Amino acid sequence: EERSPDMITFTSASTVKHLFSSLGKGRVLVWLGKAKCVSIGPMTTLAIKAAGLSNIHEAKQATIDSMLEALKFGFNLKDELK
Repeated sequence: EERSPDMITFTSASTVKHLFSSLGKGRVLVWLGKAKCVSIGPMTTLAIKAAGLSNIHEAKQATIDSMLEALKFGFNLKDELK
């Protein structure tokens, strides 16, 4: 039985495109259907939306630290990831 992730991070629009082209759009949409997506910035968010995913949390700045903040927000974690 294949499990779906709770959350996935995307650090560029090209990672979104390559994931979908490597595994196939239908398979990825089923696999990530309910997963929360953390995007590093607006261009990556646009690519995620264009691919068909909608549960997206975007980093305020294009940094890994900002992505961690978006991840904490996505899981409603207050101080657990310090």
